[in-house]
Amino acid sequence: MLMLNLTYMMNLENFKAYIESDGEIDFDIYAQDPNEWAELSEIIPGLIVSSAGGICPFQSEGLLHGLPYYLKERGGWISLRVGQTEGNAFSDVLYAAGMEYKEFADISYFEDMLIKLVPLLKPASFRWEFEAKKLEWDEAGEWTGGATDEIETQYGWGNTPEEALLQIQEISEYLVEAGMSAEMQVAMNKARQINPIPINEDNRVWPEETPNFVVNL
Repeated sequence: MLMLNLTYMMNLENFKAYIESDGEIDFDIYAQDPNEWAELSEIIPGLIVSSAGGICPFQSEGLLHGLPYYLKERGGWISLRVGQTEGNAFSDVLYAAGMEYKEFADISYFEDMLIKLVPLLKPASFRWEFEAKKLEWDEAGEWTGGATDEIETQYGWGNTPEEALLQIQEISEYLVEAGMSAEMQVAMNKARQINPIPINEDNRVWPEETPNFVVNL
């Protein structure tokens, strides 16, 4: 496979149009000819690759069973999101999968990444948004124990708002290791006074039939 779609990249008319459009026309240096990935499309039914390339992150976009997909590798973790709409990369995801992988992977690992991730795709949780008070910090960067009247957004993942609220209030072991005890995290969540009624709605449109995410090896 080509590292990039050189035919597209070297088309000076495309690049000139991009420059003169002041960014209104997209120019993807990693644009791919889907026909170049015909063999991979036989292994992964319903796959159409439109873009693939880069390193740290490596990224790819296209269609999977008619739904837009986005694959990304950064820092030894690969993720695949299916069904998201442009400009709303989190809340509209329908199916998702992720796993640890080789760090600094490039396009030479692309087929292997997709072959490993596609069978792992599962219905994705929704990212709910809640209004909450902003915590108050002193000049030294220490939490004062209270909150301001300023409102900020807290995000939680779940199939329901209740699940998302529980997820927000889970104790983070990472923060514990960083010196923020479990007791302190509980106190912070209490101080935030999170409104349990989300400010967004789960309006995702699901396919009438669940796509068959399979790999034919």
